[in-house]
Amino acid sequence: MGTIISVLFGGLITGIFAHLYYVKAGKELKKETKELRSLTEFIGKKLHDSGVIELPTDDNGRSTYEQTTKSTGIKSSESFGTPTIKSGDATE
Repeated sequence: MGTIISVLFGGLITGIFAHLYYVKAGKELKKETKELRSLTEFIGKKLHDSGVIELPTDDNGRSTYEQTTKSTGIKSSESFGTPTIKSGDATE
């Protein structure tokens, strides 16, 4: 009889600590998820502003996460010019 009570008491203690741990872990996960969502939206807006992706938004201005990559890519030659190599510039 004492063994059964010990097992039940141990299970109760384990259940209480497991519940407390998972509640704490859930709160930390919500905080991290909020931070990652904010960072993802920031990166998405920057990519949208630079013309790399199209970022549709809903009525509240939040991304609908239906991103499409433009096929034109980044126009680096138009933005920065075409690099040229002149003879005699290399150091030996």
